[in-house]
Amino acid sequence: IQNHDEWVAQINGWKNKYEMPHHAPREVIQLIRELTRLYEPMEPYVTTGVGQHQMFVAEFWKFFAEPGRNMLLTSGGLAPMGAGVPFAAGALLAEPNRPVYVFNGDGSALMDIRSLTFGYLLRDRLAQHGNGIKEVIFRDNNLGMVRNWQQQMYGGKFHATDLSDLIPLNYFKDSAKAAQFAYYKADYRKSNTDMNRTAITEFVKHRGNAILEVRMLPVEALPMTPGTKSVADAYLPNGQKVESTDLLVGRNWNTAK
Repeated sequence: IQNHDEWVAQINGWKNKYEMPHHAPREVIQLIRELTRLYEPMEPYVTTGVGQHQMFVAEFWKFFAEPGRNMLLTSGGLAPMGAGVPFAAGALLAEPNRPVYVFNGDGSALMDIRSLTFGYLLRDRLAQHGNGIKEVIFRDNNLGMVRNWQQQMYGGKFHATDLSDLIPLNYFKDSAKAAQFAYYKADYRKSNTDMNRTAITEFVKHRGNAILEVRMLPVEALPMTPGTKSVADAYLPNGQKVESTDLLVGRNWNTAK
């Protein structure tokens, strides 16, 4: 395709037709994105672990890439949970003046937090830089991606995904203190809109290492295509199904143009 405008317009049309879900991670990511444009000195690097949060960032963070730089540092399909903080540390050491945001879920954060709490060399090295790293932890007390699959493909028969009895209530707060990180909390289980916005704003404005714990109820990361299946079998929000006419358009686009 020589001119991508028509193809991009087609994709945007599908985005409007198959609306993305509204939930706490979407609100938090979009709010942080808005605030970084106001308060950060330059475009931040964004890193992730592995899980639902990885999909949420890809779906809802609006990237403004700078020439010669890839602003998203993530694993793709390699699935190394806990890679978000090491990615962020590398980005910070490479460009000390550029802000770095890490997005994690419960599982990835449990792996990362040990690097911050007990990795004294890493912690002390990060502390030398004014911007530091800012980690967002979406805490729903579950291994969200595994729960997501169990919900969709196994009829809600959940197994080994509930972490509520394994993670103490103040675990991330205490870990932030041990790692000498500033700590902020937003609770989306309740209607604390003003309080949550204030906490997130202060988190973004903070200069130095910081953790934002987002307490929330479990949500699903959609759309999602099951393994061995096609886009025609994708799980969409609100029980929607991909229309056959849209499948035909996508399949035949290259030959049609």
